[in-house]
Amino acid sequence: MNIFKNMKIGLRLGLGFGAVMLIFAAVIIITILSLKTATNSAKHVAGESLPFALLADEMAFNVVQVQQFLTDVSATHDTEVYKEAEDAAKGFMQGITKFKDMFKRKNDAKSLKEIEDLEAAFNKFYESGKYMANVYITQGIEAGNKIMEELDKTAETLSKKTAEFKRIQVDEANVNANGIVRVVYKVQIIQFVLGIVAMLLGGLIAFFITISIKRPLSQGILLAEAIAEGDLTCKIDKAVLDIGGEVGHLIRGLGKMSDSLKDSLMQIEMLAARLASVSEELSASSVQIAKGAESQTQKASQVATASTEMSATIVEIARSTS
Repeated sequence: MNIFKNMKIGLRLGLGFGAVMLIFAAVIIITILSLKTATNSAKHVAGESLPFALLADEMAFNVVQVQQFLTDVSATHDTEVYKEAEDAAKGFMQGITKFKDMFKRKNDAKSLKEIEDLEAAFNKFYESGKYMANVYITQGIEAGNKIMEELDKTAETLSKKTAEFKRIQVDEANVNANGIVRVVYKVQIIQFVLGIVAMLLGGLIAFFITISIKRPLSQGILLAEAIAEGDLTCKIDKAVLDIGGEVGHLIRGLGKMSDSLKDSLMQIEMLAARLASVSEELSASSVQIAKGAESQTQKASQVATASTEMSATIVEIARSTS
C-alpha cells in the first residue's frame, strides 16, 4: 500500500487499467485457443468422422449388393448380372482404399492392419460368391446351396466388421462433439468468472485510487482555503505529507507556501515594531525641537524689545543734547 500511495497518478491509473486490460486479454486469448480447439474438432468431425462413418455404411451396403447380385446370377443364370456385382465390389474396394489412406496418414498401424484383413476377407468372399454362382450354373442347385450357406456366414461376418469401422467413426464423432460442447461450456465459465474478477478488481482499483487522491486533495483544499482566509495556523497530517507523487508534491508545496507566508508575516511584524519605535523616537525629538524653537523665539523677542528701548533712549539723549 505504501508503494501504491507513493506512485504518480498516471502510473496508478496505468497499473489499474492495465490489470483490468490484462484480464480481458487473458479472456480473449483463452477464448481464441479454446475456439481453435473446438474448430479443429468440428473440422475433424465434418472432414473425417462423419464421412468415413457414411463410407463404412456404404461399404456394408456394397457387401449386401455383391451377395444379392451373385445370388441373382445363381438363381437366373444371367451372367450379365456379374457386371453389377463387380461394380458393387469396386465400390467396396474404393472405400477400403480411402480407409487405408486415412490410417496411413494418421500412422494408425493397428487400424491399417484391420482394414487390410477386411480387404483380404472381402476378396475371398467375392471370389467365393463368383464360384458359388458358377456352381449353381454348372452343377445345379444342390451343389450351389452348400456353398451359399458358407457364403452367407462370410457376408454376415464382413457386415459386422464393416459395422465396427462405422461404430469407431461414430464414436470418434461423438467424442469430438462432446469435446466441442465441453470447450464452449468452459469458455463460457471462464468468461463469466474472469468478467466478475475484472469488474471486482476494477472497482477495488478505482476505490483505492480515488481514496488515495481524494484524502490528500481534501487536506490541500482545506489548507488553501485557510491560507486564503489568512489563517496560517492550519496543519496537514503527517501521513498526508509522506504521500509521494504529484498530490504529495502539491500538498508539501502548499505547506511550504504557508510556512513562507508565516515567516514573511513575522518579519513584517518585527519591521512594523521597529518602525513604531523609530516613529516614537522621532516624535519625541520633534517635541524637543519645537520647545527649543519656542525658547529661541521668546529670546529674540526680548532682544528686539531691548533694542527698541535702546533706540528710544538714544533719540531722547540726542534731543537733550541739542
